[in-house]
Amino acid sequence: MNVITVSKKDPNLYGTVTLPASKSISNRMLIIRELSGKEFPVSNLSPAEDTLLLQQLLARIGKHGDHETTGELNAQNAGTVLRFLTAYLALRPGRWILTGNQRMQQRPVGILVESLQKLGAVIRYLSLPGYPPLEITGRLLKGGGITVDATVSSQFVSALLMIAPCLSGGLTLTLRGLPVSAPYVELTIGLMQEQGITVIREKNRIRVEPGAYSGKEIRVEADWSSAAFWYEAAALSENACLEIPGLNEKSLQGDRAVAEIYRRFGVETVFGKEGVVLSRQERRQEGGQGGRRSGGKGGGIPSVELSRFPDLAPALIVTSSVLGVPVRFTGLGHLRIKESDRLKALETELKRLGRTILHPRLSGGRTASGVIGTGSGAPISPQDLADNPGPVDTYGDHRIAMAFAPLSLRTGKIRISDPEVVGKSYPGFWEEMKRVGFRIS
Repeated sequence: MNVITVSKKDPNLYGTVTLPASKSISNRMLIIRELSGKEFPVSNLSPAEDTLLLQQLLARIGKHGDHETTGELNAQNAGTVLRFLTAYLALRPGRWILTGNQRMQQRPVGILVESLQKLGAVIRYLSLPGYPPLEITGRLLKGGGITVDATVSSQFVSALLMIAPCLSGGLTLTLRGLPVSAPYVELTIGLMQEQGITVIREKNRIRVEPGAYSGKEIRVEADWSSAAFWYEAAALSENACLEIPGLNEKSLQGDRAVAEIYRRFGVETVFGKEGVVLSRQERRQEGGQGGRRSGGKGGGIPSVELSRFPDLAPALIVTSSVLGVPVRFTGLGHLRIKESDRLKALETELKRLGRTILHPRLSGGRTASGVIGTGSGAPISPQDLADNPGPVDTYGDHRIAMAFAPLSLRTGKIRISDPEVVGKSYPGFWEEMKRVGFRIS
């Protein structure tokens, strides 16, 4: 397995970095375009491997004209790809086998499959019930009303919403339980509304009227989820002034919340017409650039609820642990079914570096589900790394790799295994690190 060393001679961070376009918006718009039956422009698509994979699989589906033979599609470890295609293929005439890699076959899809079956879909499991691979026989589906468990994955809800306008009579979804990653559902609804679909949200009920997607041209904006790792880098620096073009303050992306959360770590955000400027100073100075500031004084964060923003968790947990800032994170239980078991991965790698993650205990000695307390103490130092020189295991997970790379601002260097995994969402990450003074060898 390939291993790289990320190093930085000084603890300051200055320059400009480029983010990829939003993978979440790109993948939704690719499905919406297919459902519309129109070849309208979707420009600035994400270069992420997941988006490229979805494009390839949709092209293969389009060329598969023989409904008597079975088409085989491999979504690898791309959750949105497999779950969005499950709903899309259930509606498209033909027979398909939809599978993924070993990790994808451990990630649940039963809630989505059962919901589609209630709408008339013909889907059966080829191995373990509730998990891929799936055999799907596409057909016209009926609309109506169904109840969906929203506590496991927002992707199930988004997949159903996007096909809803194509169902006779539309669809009414009643969400059971506290929705996880709710901003991603809101993102899906917003994109559908921009494409001419009537969607009415009332508390835990979402009504989608039948209709045709308008095919309105769209340019995909920069990815707020990827920006989290630059916020982390700014927080770990002594002084920072980092320009990030393309971020939209009024974005539909829920992960824009990263700007508000990181101000408690001393990172200020100035919003401008072209993007944002992040800054951190050991001693705050008055004045500075124009624009509306969202920053404030640094300090600890008593509690952060992340069920709405799960992709921010790796950067935030590493940040608080490395800085020795005590933070209680909640709403993390579902991180165990991501590209890796992210809770276990973060706990294991931080422990190797001398950082302890505390799991608060409930009565009877039980561990609180989805709750992590990052212990206080001295910030991480080069000596911590010297005592544990081995590379960080990234567990095949792009966000684990990117979350640990900025530690070199505090330790001077850090080794990262399997660095190619960042291609899943941010192929240019290592080159962007070089642009702002990191050395990759």
